[in-house]
Amino acid sequence: MNIIRLIRQVLIVTTLINGLSAMALAPIATANTNLGEQIKATTEKASGKVEETIGNITGDRETQIEGKVKQAEANIRAFPSDFGGHKTDGLSESEIVGKTQQAESNIRRYQARD
Repeated sequence: MNIIRLIRQVLIVTTLINGLSAMALAPIATANTNLGEQIKATTEKASGKVEETIGNITGDRETQIEGKVKQAEANIRAFPSDFGGHKTDGLSESEIVGKTQQAESNIRRYQARD
Protein backbone atom coordinates (compact mmCIF):
# COMPACT_ATOMS: atom_id res chain seq x y z
CA MET A 1 0.00 0.00 0.00
CA ASN A 2 2.88 2.38 0.72
CA ILE A 3 4.23 2.11 -2.83
CA ILE A 4 0.88 3.14 -4.27
CA ARG A 5 0.79 6.17 -1.97
CA LEU A 6 4.35 7.07 -3.03
CA ILE A 7 3.47 6.74 -6.71
CA ARG A 8 0.44 8.98 -6.30
CA GLN A 9 2.58 11.59 -4.53
CA VAL A 10 5.14 11.48 -7.35
CA LEU A 11 2.38 12.00 -9.92
CA ILE A 12 0.96 14.92 -7.93
CA VAL A 13 4.38 16.55 -7.60
CA THR A 14 5.06 16.06 -11.32
CA THR A 15 1.72 17.65 -12.20
CA LEU A 16 2.42 20.58 -9.88
CA ILE A 17 5.88 21.11 -11.37
CA ASN A 18 4.34 21.09 -14.85
CA GLY A 19 1.74 23.66 -13.84
CA LEU A 20 4.15 25.92 -11.98
CA SER A 21 6.72 25.93 -14.76
CA ALA A 22 3.99 26.76 -17.29
CA MET A 23 2.78 29.69 -15.15
CA ALA A 24 6.28 30.99 -14.39
CA LEU A 25 7.37 30.77 -18.00
CA ALA A 26 4.19 32.18 -19.56
CA PRO A 27 5.72 35.64 -20.19
CA ILE A 28 8.69 34.02 -21.94
CA ALA A 29 6.39 31.79 -23.95
CA THR A 30 4.39 34.81 -25.12
CA ALA A 31 7.50 36.73 -26.13
CA ASN A 32 9.10 33.82 -27.96
CA THR A 33 6.70 31.13 -29.12
CA ASN A 34 9.39 28.68 -30.14
CA LEU A 35 11.14 28.97 -26.77
CA GLY A 36 7.80 28.59 -25.01
CA GLU A 37 7.04 25.42 -26.96
CA GLN A 38 10.53 24.06 -26.21
CA ILE A 39 10.06 24.65 -22.48
CA LYS A 40 6.58 23.14 -22.53
CA ALA A 41 7.91 20.15 -24.48
CA THR A 42 10.76 19.58 -22.04
CA THR A 43 8.51 19.58 -18.97
CA GLU A 44 5.94 17.40 -20.76
CA LYS A 45 8.62 14.90 -21.78
CA ALA A 46 9.97 14.68 -18.22
CA SER A 47 6.46 14.22 -16.86
CA GLY A 48 5.75 11.52 -19.43
CA LYS A 49 8.96 9.67 -18.63
CA VAL A 50 8.10 9.68 -14.91
CA GLU A 51 4.61 8.40 -15.67
CA GLU A 52 5.91 5.67 -17.99
CA THR A 53 8.46 4.58 -15.38
CA ILE A 54 5.78 4.39 -12.69
CA GLY A 55 3.69 2.29 -15.06
CA ASN A 56 6.67 0.01 -15.67
CA ILE A 57 7.30 -0.41 -11.93
CA THR A 58 3.67 -1.11 -11.07
CA GLY A 59 2.87 -3.06 -14.21
CA ASP A 60 0.03 -0.64 -15.00
CA ARG A 61 -0.21 -0.66 -18.79
CA GLU A 62 -2.53 2.36 -18.98
CA THR A 63 -0.04 4.51 -17.02
CA GLN A 64 2.74 3.32 -19.33
CA ILE A 65 0.70 4.32 -22.37
CA GLU A 66 -0.23 7.73 -20.92
CA GLY A 67 3.45 8.41 -20.23
CA LYS A 68 4.42 7.45 -23.77
CA VAL A 69 1.67 9.67 -25.19
CA LYS A 70 2.96 12.64 -23.16
CA GLN A 71 6.44 12.01 -24.52
CA ALA A 72 5.07 11.82 -28.06
CA GLU A 73 3.28 15.15 -27.59
CA ALA A 74 6.52 16.64 -26.27
CA ASN A 75 8.35 15.50 -29.40
CA ILE A 76 5.65 16.99 -31.61
CA ARG A 77 5.97 20.32 -29.77
CA ALA A 78 9.78 20.28 -29.76
CA PHE A 79 10.26 19.28 -33.40
CA PRO A 80 7.23 20.58 -35.33
CA SER A 81 9.04 20.47 -38.67
CA ASP A 82 9.35 16.68 -38.30
CA PHE A 83 5.56 16.50 -38.14
CA GLY A 84 4.63 18.79 -41.03
CA GLY A 85 4.97 22.15 -39.29
CA HIS A 86 7.10 25.10 -40.31
CA LYS A 87 10.36 25.80 -38.52
CA THR A 88 9.37 29.38 -37.75
CA ASP A 89 5.64 29.01 -37.03
CA GLY A 90 5.48 25.43 -35.77
CA LEU A 91 2.09 23.78 -35.46
CA SER A 92 -1.18 25.20 -34.20
CA GLU A 93 -2.55 23.80 -30.96
CA SER A 94 -5.27 21.91 -32.87
CA GLU A 95 -2.63 20.35 -35.14
CA ILE A 96 -0.63 19.28 -32.08
CA VAL A 97 -3.75 17.73 -30.54
CA GLY A 98 -4.55 15.87 -33.77
CA LYS A 99 -1.02 14.54 -34.18
CA THR A 100 -0.91 13.54 -30.51
CA GLN A 101 -4.15 11.60 -30.97
CA GLN A 102 -2.61 9.82 -33.97
CA ALA A 103 0.44 8.98 -31.88
CA GLU A 104 -1.75 7.67 -29.05
CA SER A 105 -3.62 5.45 -31.48
CA ASN A 106 -0.34 4.06 -32.79
CA ILE A 107 1.03 3.51 -29.28
CA ARG A 108 -2.12 1.67 -28.19
CA ARG A 109 -2.05 -0.46 -31.34
CA TYR A 110 1.60 -1.33 -30.77
CA GLN A 111 1.04 -2.08 -27.06
CA ALA A 112 -1.88 -4.37 -27.91
CA ARG A 113 0.49 -6.58 -29.90
CA ASP A 114 2.68 -7.21 -26.84
